[in-house]
Amino acid sequence: CYIYSQRLHKRFHLRELAVLWVRFLQFHHQLLTPKIGSMKSRFLLVSAFLIFAHLGLVCSQNSDLPPVPADLFVDADPLFPLETLFSDNATKSVRLHPSGEQILFLAPWEGNSNVFIANVSDVHNERALVTTFKERTVRASWTHLPNVLLLIVDNEGDENYQLYSADCNGLLAGGRPAQTETETERVSAPEYRNWTVPECVVTPLGRAAAGGGDGSSSSSSSASRPVRTVLAGMSYRHPEVVVIGENGRTPVYFDLYKVNLLTGERELVYENNAYTSFRFDLDLQVRLLAGPVPGGSVTRWDLVLPSEASSSSSIVGGGGEGTIS
Repeated sequence: CYIYSQRLHKRFHLRELAVLWVRFLQFHHQLLTPKIGSMKSRFLLVSAFLIFAHLGLVCSQNSDLPPVPADLFVDADPLFPLETLFSDNATKSVRLHPSGEQILFLAPWEGNSNVFIANVSDVHNERALVTTFKERTVRASWTHLPNVLLLIVDNEGDENYQLYSADCNGLLAGGRPAQTETETERVSAPEYRNWTVPECVVTPLGRAAAGGGDGSSSSSSSASRPVRTVLAGMSYRHPEVVVIGENGRTPVYFDLYKVNLLTGERELVYENNAYTSFRFDLDLQVRLLAGPVPGGSVTRWDLVLPSEASSSSSIVGGGGEGTIS
């Protein structure tokens, strides 16, 4: 009666009223069911509902109850359109360069999220477009070189990601000086020139990416299946080099390669047949290996010790095979 007399039903949320009514039904059902049959219980519940509804209407027209204070209820927050939640018109995925002087982020360009970079000293006014994708999804990360990014791209959403370096030296102030004439004259291969602005040079880091940029491997052992490339490690001591993992030889395990970010030159570090995770020191030498124990769900960690007699390292733990260069 009180709710209807003060016309509070217009100020209650529909969800709150529904919860109250469900709890009322549950209470009466638990109270009446043990005593009478199910049909009688349903009849009494329906009757109770009709009686309360009638009393509510009567009370709403004939009541001398005092009015409800205006500050008793708080108005609900206004709803915002779904386009605001799912729109692409926002800056996101901000990454700070290890030097602390630059950031990269994703922002709309031509109706699609693309990579921008900016100097921290003037983020709002000095921002530069890097990628120029109109449909493809791209992710990015910094390397330890100024103005050099890692682009993470798949082929039409197949999630077989490939790694590419984007050397945008000169796009913003504070870039590094060119070391050689070859570096000054570098340009992207024709298949990557529409990926970025002309000032950036794209270099594929994985063998599959170098074979065509579509995630398909050029090796005969993996030509019938897609190949995935992942970032395994990087270090400020060797800013021009990263370690990547590639499952071109076997789909289960990733072989490790050291790759030059500017030239794309690769060096096999470890042919992997047992491990799923790696830890490196600051010189990009593998020091810990992790992998599942055969026939169980336990993870095994093996230590890698450097050899004094050669440049290779041996695995201590018995789970791996061979040495690591």
